Amino acid sequence: MGGPPSLLRGVRLRDASDMSISALPLPAPTSAAAPTPVAPVRVLLVAPQSDGESDTEQLLNDASDFSTCGRCHSLAAALEALHAARPDVVVTDMVLADGDAFELLRRMCKQQPGVRVLVLSVRHEALCAERLLRAGALGYVMRSAPGEEIRRATRRVAAGEMHISAALGLDFQRRFVHPDMNAFRTPGCALEVLSTREYQIFQLIGNGMTQTEISTALCLSVKTVESHRQHIRDKLSLVGVTQFARCALECAKHCRLERGEGTTCELDPRYRPLPGTTGFGLGT
Repeated sequence: MGGPPSLLRGVRLRDASDMSISALPLPAPTSAAAPTPVAPVRVLLVAPQSDGESDTEQLLNDASDFSTCGRCHSLAAALEALHAARPDVVVTDMVLADGDAFELLRRMCKQQPGVRVLVLSVRHEALCAERLLRAGALGYVMRSAPGEEIRRATRRVAAGEMHISAALGLDFQRRFVHPDMNAFRTPGCALEVLSTREYQIFQLIGNGMTQTEISTALCLSVKTVESHRQHIRDKLSLVGVTQFARCALECAKHCRLERGEGTTCELDPRYRPLPGTTGFGLGT
């Protein structure tokens, strides 16, 4: 018979019963490395009212992988907290006490390029989601979305990924794959004819801000704000101060898209063609 297997060479066995696992020269055991704990996602919350902010904080705190590192009610406070708290993601409401998400994005992106912002708002995504994404946001989700979707959106944006709803994603896909079809698409809201700055100012007017307050909030001259106001009136064919104020208030609070497709408004593009929009609507 041949000698013992090479694995046992040099090991002296007393008898055949010694050829067991316990008799083999095993290496000394080593302690398994403990898994590295994953740090919670640090979230800076920005909302105009403490109630809405508290609801969002509670929603995120229901999951163990989030940690609130700051709570702000104003744009100015959010900019200070961004530097001090160093959050992984900023979750902001659309409307703030001294401005809006557009201005917050502009200043945050200038102060800290690469900042990751998720806009969480009651506004229908069709109204402003695309504008906010172009302004620098990484995600947009409506407050009416299920809690798990809001948490998933926060995680994705914190990881540097974009988050939009499935419905908005399909709309973007159709428009980019078939861009020529856009010329024949009836907009869901007449406000689409406004530039982002015009849209922003129209919403702030509807939220009750004066031209002077808007001038301060957006770092614009009062004359520039007035010029934008006139462009809005021309594009939306608004006659007089009363109609302008009424439409601004209506659009800022409850757009037709948010009240349901069966409702109408003074700026319903399906029945009210606007200047420079040939074939825009169905009316005369």
